[in-house]
Amino acid sequence: MRAATDDWILNANHVSLRTANRLSTANRLVGAAAIALKSLATFLAERNLWRDEFGSSVLAKVRIPLSDAQRKRLSVDDFARVLAAADGSAFPERDRTLLFLLAGNGPREKEVVSLQLQHYDRLAGTITIPPRGTKGRTGYRKSRQMELDELVRAELDRYLEGSRVGPDHPESPLITTRSGHAFTGNGLYQVLKRLKASSGVPHLCPHALRHYWTERFDGDLLELMRAGGWNSLMMVDRYRGHRSPQRERISTLASALAATPTSRSRRRSST
Repeated sequence: MRAATDDWILNANHVSLRTANRLSTANRLVGAAAIALKSLATFLAERNLWRDEFGSSVLAKVRIPLSDAQRKRLSVDDFARVLAAADGSAFPERDRTLLFLLAGNGPREKEVVSLQLQHYDRLAGTITIPPRGTKGRTGYRKSRQMELDELVRAELDRYLEGSRVGPDHPESPLITTRSGHAFTGNGLYQVLKRLKASSGVPHLCPHALRHYWTERFDGDLLELMRAGGWNSLMMVDRYRGHRSPQRERISTLASALAATPTSRSRRRSST
């Protein structure tokens, strides 16, 4: 049984829609199993049979995984509200740049915080994500290149020219904190947490922005797989399956920018 499962995983690039549906069912079963295990751990803790040093369930801090079907998607209006909230933040140019990058090109959170100035080719409009930032087993990771959306490129250039804090040698972080240091994953989450509160969009997070980009990507599945840094078409189909059938072929960001308040546009054009 284990060998058969491994063979199925190794041939993931050739799976059919039926197989992808089986995976979705498996994800739901994993969630159900996690709920059952948490309930069992709570039962054992209440009867003093198995508990942690504080007398609580040993699985109290384990989160129940959400399937992609359960996650709420970011709409264009949601993203427009987040952009408007970024304009009112203490560091609007930096926060807008992070949002544009995450929603306009879909890098993972770990990839964003690994970027340095030397990874951005301003003439070509590309970012090379170093191996340490990519996903995979240590020792097998490879760098990958992102061709920036034109709106992302313009916003990043504007930030680098006028708002970035910190040293400018090649190994300095591309996007910095208020003190000029590199972001950590938790630091990036804190930025989005503040924007989530000020925008009133409760499902804002780096992964939601990656979904936002994926569902609006213009191109076929193979192009999306390369652009997103996936090794399996199964994962691409998992993300792409939630896209709207009625979708214009325009920039990921353009429709959201059009939905932002006009006062923001006037302020940006005057600077």
